[in-house]
Amino acid sequence: MCTLAGACREYERSVTATPTITVITEPPPGEVVRAIHAGLRAYNAQFTTPGPTTRFAVFVRDEAGVSIGGLEGSLRWNWLHVDNLWLPEVLRRRGVGAAVLRAAEAFAADRGCTASYLDTYEFQALSFYERQGYSVFGEQEGFPPGYRRYFLQKALCFPTTRRLPDAAV
Repeated sequence: MCTLAGACREYERSVTATPTITVITEPPPGEVVRAIHAGLRAYNAQFTTPGPTTRFAVFVRDEAGVSIGGLEGSLRWNWLHVDNLWLPEVLRRRGVGAAVLRAAEAFAADRGCTASYLDTYEFQALSFYERQGYSVFGEQEGFPPGYRRYFLQKALCFPTTRRLPDAAV
């Protein structure tokens, strides 16, 4: 069901009885991307609001101020998605990754997010994320061949900040 009446009528007039299906290997033309996105947005609007997506990064710099790693994430529908987290080997197993992830989770919680999700491969950081409180909710066998991809999630439970009254002396 299409909710954009004008767009639906235009679409219904333009579809032939036998549509042409084409596969290309180059990036799709803008018109194709726009048609896919517009169609998905119109369909999804029947069920939920589009909601803004906030992209952000938490980065780590060396002594010279050069970015050497960090996290890319996005916020949508009260969820944090950890797109990528990477640190150089020299910073691993020193608590830096956990601190970066906590900073992203706190940033998300401050903006109303209640949960986080991500994916990782078995040769990457599965045990790291599990130590940070994430649990596996799905796995994909053979992606890449010979390995598994894991999908994890975590509830974001940050205490609210309250100023306690000063103790009487």
